[in-house]
Amino acid sequence: MINPKVSVIIPCYNHGIYIDECVESVLCQTFDDFEIIIINDGSTDDYTNKILSNYKKPKTIVINSINQGPSEARNTAIRQAKGEYILPLDADDKLAPKYIEKALKVFQQQPEISVVYTLGQYFGAKKDLCHFKPFKMPDFLLENVVFSTALYKKSDWKKYKGYNKNMIYGWEDFDFWLYFVADNKNFYRIEEPLFYYRRLEISRTTGVKNEKMMHCFIQIYKNHPILYFKNIFKILKLYFSKKHNYYKLIIIYIKYLKLISIKQ
Repeated sequence: MINPKVSVIIPCYNHGIYIDECVESVLCQTFDDFEIIIINDGSTDDYTNKILSNYKKPKTIVINSINQGPSEARNTAIRQAKGEYILPLDADDKLAPKYIEKALKVFQQQPEISVVYTLGQYFGAKKDLCHFKPFKMPDFLLENVVFSTALYKKSDWKKYKGYNKNMIYGWEDFDFWLYFVADNKNFYRIEEPLFYYRRLEISRTTGVKNEKMMHCFIQIYKNHPILYFKNIFKILKLYFSKKHNYYKLIIIYIKYLKLISIKQ
């Protein structure tokens, strides 16, 4: 049996109410050489467990596991993925029909590219374009502008040993992309909103505030110390330029550096 070109990875934790809409957006792709792997990450609501216990959709398999969190849920599914390319997709989000076709075309035409993503469109509680800035260094070290739903090669996932389990409050995608940055890999954004990002009243990412945000950034600094130390002067230049709203994040970084120096 020939392996699929793309593996779409869908972690699902208590989002059974959205899973059909998510999966149908993949099944409607104009490029059809893909598989869908849903991982039920220890869901606790009856509806999700019921619908996923006997889920029958073309090209789709369901893996059941204990709750592992978003990083290891993705890793578990990707380990079983047969595709050359990986496309993570949260269970409450959707793809436009031409997402995979257009993303693969970038890889074919520009082999130096390692990550392809698109503009995003909010839906649900908010309906608007996602106004993310273009990818730019060193700004990216302080603000993730690449969606977790982005196409990349499974060989890179293996190289970087997957998503870090220590990102317990989220931002595991940001942490993962930083391995590509440290390796001087190239990112490419398709200037079309081919990704639909559901905004709930309260979501996992919007809930990452204050102390948890500080924890996330400190953990990222710990995971990528060489990358941040190499760029310390560029980061400080951003701080003094007053052209960016990164002051709090840079202060967290400076506090972290002081903490490290005290411990040493």
